[in-house]
Amino acid sequence: DLLCVLSGGTTWTSLTIDKVNRRWTTLLGWSKEDVVGKLFTDQMHIDQDELREGTTSAQTALSALLSQEEPISIGAANANQAMLEERFCCKNGSTRWIAWNITRLS
Repeated sequence: DLLCVLSGGTTWTSLTIDKVNRRWTTLLGWSKEDVVGKLFTDQMHIDQDELREGTTSAQTALSALLSQEEPISIGAANANQAMLEERFCCKNGSTRWIAWNITRLS
């Protein structure tokens, strides 16, 4: 399983990566030094039209979690969780679709 710990954001575009596990670095090709302290959105492959329109599932779910509203996501167990599928950028320039869960830990 991939593991990534995010913090520091009041909006979904300002979340930074605090920690990643070895599987994250193996699957996506980035070293910990490449990603820790960087914006989480830099790891995601976001279609610019979707981003501009605010329609990405990650944008919707992360914004809802940060504002403590119930996320609009199929399979979300409660207001502190969301289940998503998004594209992530690999270091070699390719992208990978990853199904992932977000849980607010505050």
